[in-house]
Amino acid sequence: MDIWILVGVLLLVAIVLLVMSMFSEDRSHSLEEIEQIMASQSEQLLNLNTRLTDIEQQIRQRNLNDVMTEEVVPAIAEVAVPEEPAEEMVPLTQAEIDSISNEDRERIIYLYTHGYLMHEIASDVGLDARYIENVVDDYIVNR
Repeated sequence: MDIWILVGVLLLVAIVLLVMSMFSEDRSHSLEEIEQIMASQSEQLLNLNTRLTDIEQQIRQRNLNDVMTEEVVPAIAEVAVPEEPAEEMVPLTQAEIDSISNEDRERIIYLYTHGYLMHEIASDVGLDARYIENVVDDYIVNR
C-alpha cells in the first residue's frame, strides 16, 4: 500500500510540472537576446580591431617619416655614385675584418635591410665597399 501512495504522489508531481511547463515563458526569446548580444559584441570587436590597425599604421608611418628625415635624406644627399667601374676586389685579411666596430656592423646591417645599395652604405658609414660586402655576406650566411 505504501508503494501505491508513493506512485500516486510522484504521478501528481509529474502532472503539476507538466502543466507548469506549458504555461511558463517561451525560452526562444532569451536565445534571440543572447544572439543579438553576441552579434553586437562581435561588431564592437571588429571596430576595435579596425581602429587598432589604423593606429598601428599611423605609428609605422610616423616612425618611417622619422627615419626618412633623420637618416635617409642626409644619406641621399651624401651619396656619390661611382663613375668608374669597380676594380678587382682583394679579399680582406682577418685583421681588417676584426677592425670593423660593432657599431659600424650594426649600421651596415640596418642600412642593408632597409634596401640601401652597397655604395650608398659605404659612403654613409665611411668604409670601403669591400668591408661593406664582407659584413653583408657574413650577415646573410649567419642569419
